[in-house]
Amino acid sequence: LGAAISDRTRLLILCTPSNPTGTVYRRAALEMIGAAALRHNFMVLADEVYEKLTYDAGQPHLSIAALSPELAEHSITVNSFSKSYAMTGWRVGYSCAPSWLSRKISHLQCHFVANVTTFAQYGALAALQHGEKACQEMRKSFARRRDLICGLLTQVPGTSFIRPSGAFYVLLDISSFGLSSAEFCQRLVAEARVAAAPGAGFGAEGFIRLSYACSQECIRKAVQRLTEFTGTLR
Repeated sequence: LGAAISDRTRLLILCTPSNPTGTVYRRAALEMIGAAALRHNFMVLADEVYEKLTYDAGQPHLSIAALSPELAEHSITVNSFSKSYAMTGWRVGYSCAPSWLSRKISHLQCHFVANVTTFAQYGALAALQHGEKACQEMRKSFARRRDLICGLLTQVPGTSFIRPSGAFYVLLDISSFGLSSAEFCQRLVAEARVAAAPGAGFGAEGFIRLSYACSQECIRKAVQRLTEFTGTLR
């Protein structure tokens, strides 16, 4: 991180829990990032849309803005109802930033979107007031799917991954097959009928992103097809 910071640095974008890796940043890492932000006087844009979807007791979500009042003044937190409350199509999100910056964000945003439609606002209100139990049940379901897909992927020859602690993705290393991530994904969907996202789009060439936001049956079928497909590449 230090090597990437210069006199021109104004903003660091932080995604935790992470898309596409599922990484949940620990306190020590956030404190290091926060110290750099204060020392070099840049803002941190914290994307926390997966904050409620963490699965390991030792790695809960922690917002960098909550570490200190000073960091709160150097942070812009963005969030959404799309992931935690499964309201993807409702398009309801929000930000939290220092008051001087929130006013500027509001002035800019009003020229792009007039407002969130009324029924979606009522839906978001209902989610906040009554949705926590459903959210926790969904988190448990995702945890079971995470465990399932990770267990199955360990049996796919020529691949590796880091076990995710949050969100609902696995970033799979497919570099041993000698294909670009885009070519691998194109062939995977054409030949095995499994959709994945090329890692190149995330700056991670040689990897593909798999989502486990689907049924356990779908996960089993997809990994079986992936295994059969990779067998044809050797």
